[in-house]
Amino acid sequence: MQLTRDTVIILPFSGEAIGKITILGVTDFGDIRIGMPNLLTATWSMGRPGFVSIAHESKMAGNILRKGELTVQGYLQSIFAKKYPLAINIVYGEEQMYGLVDGDSASQALLYCIISALAEIPIRQGIAITGSLSQHGAIQAIGGVNEKIEGFFDCCAKSRDGLTGSQGVIVPQSNADDLMLDERVVDAVACGKFHIWPIGSIDDGLRILMGREAGSQQKDYSFIPVGSVLDITDKKLREIARNAHTFFSQDDGI
Repeated sequence: MQLTRDTVIILPFSGEAIGKITILGVTDFGDIRIGMPNLLTATWSMGRPGFVSIAHESKMAGNILRKGELTVQGYLQSIFAKKYPLAINIVYGEEQMYGLVDGDSASQALLYCIISALAEIPIRQGIAITGSLSQHGAIQAIGGVNEKIEGFFDCCAKSRDGLTGSQGVIVPQSNADDLMLDERVVDAVACGKFHIWPIGSIDDGLRILMGREAGSQQKDYSFIPVGSVLDITDKKLREIARNAHTFFSQDDGI
């Protein structure tokens, strides 16, 4: 926590940003487990479809992390690639992470981060998230939920502005019965200085993080209402696919 307070590890605790989200992890120090938040970022470019993990390319990631990344890729393809191909290259990774990382508890956050980057809709930066994602979009339980919440809470409390009342964490609904938090966190939640959102769907996560309706898919694979997060993302991906088709159809490729 001292490292975040001294801005050695840079974490945002307020404002909004595109393609950036705070994720929650746990580090084991023998008999002690400490929650360690970190910043996840994603960028995209037009091109042949692909997902590039900085951690995997640098050989700093385990197989379970790879499983989570592939699950996100499968989910995006299942909802957006029914009538047109994905023509994007996604690059993502955890900032300021210098050791081996593993686990799939950041897969839900990765989905939101990619959607934010594509739709150019900012994410509330005072909110951290943990939760595994299934290929059909279900939010799945994770381990270490108490340590993760308390770790982010302490970072917020010791940040320059302290607890602002807009900060909090998103956790799977299926972890709600596992919560046994320190009194300092319970008191802050009771006073409205900190928030915990147990969620059961991606729609809930998009609404909390981006402040607008997620949107629902129709039989023709379009999304309603107009202006919802998934509607904007779908239209952006369609535009990218058209541009990619035009570009790669040129004889000289330029």
